[in-house]
Amino acid sequence: MKTNLYILLVLLTFISCNKDDDAPAQTISQRDALIALNNANPGNTLNWDISSTDISTWENLSVNSDGKVTNLNLISKGLTTIPSEIGVLTELTFLELRSNAITNIPNEIGNLNKLSYLGLNNNHISSLPNTMSNMSLLDRLFVYNNNLTSIPSEIGNITTLIRLELGANAITSIPSSLGQLTNLEYLSFYSNDISTVPMQLSNLTSLMTLDLSSNSITSVPSVVCDLEFTGTTIVIDAGVTCN
Repeated sequence: MKTNLYILLVLLTFISCNKDDDAPAQTISQRDALIALNNANPGNTLNWDISSTDISTWENLSVNSDGKVTNLNLISKGLTTIPSEIGVLTELTFLELRSNAITNIPNEIGNLNKLSYLGLNNNHISSLPNTMSNMSLLDRLFVYNNNLTSIPSEIGNITTLIRLELGANAITSIPSSLGQLTNLEYLSFYSNDISTVPMQLSNLTSLMTLDLSSNSITSVPSVVCDLEFTGTTIVIDAGVTCN
């Protein structure tokens, strides 16, 4: 009798555990994602009343008719951390995070595939996730004045980019994949540690400005210099040659 009771208890425990494993993950709401951002930055100046259930009344954001966040304008808000929950805000088209003290961008930012504008400049960011290549509508990306030493080659897959600013970092090389960004009109790498320029940049025939100044560059491929014949202004240091 005791043996049968023991077996029954074991079976019930096994069934219960399986049910827990099969349970769907809890869905995080837009409000939950914003609260996660607020709580991850205890010294912030967001001034959000997180007790309010109506996020449309919260400062520096906009929502659509479905109550989904479409615009976050968080300039100089004392942010140091962007939590993974940012990836829940999939209706975002505009995300401005400049002039904070952010050090890391989570992979989940790649979920924001409706973004057209992303401002990350004037922070302390040391790397960018390659998941950013999922941002198939992004046309303006600002990451100047950070701590980048490299940029992922996957950035070259964001072919909608019109403006890409990566100046004032510590980047040592330009990925040849950037030659795929044929819609670019402005590309800036000023004040980095770059020594060579990939010839693939010659494909960027829509460029109006290519800023390569204040680097360790001694020469630029002649095919890249030839962009000047199609209207590109190339900004380089005195003494840099075209070869």
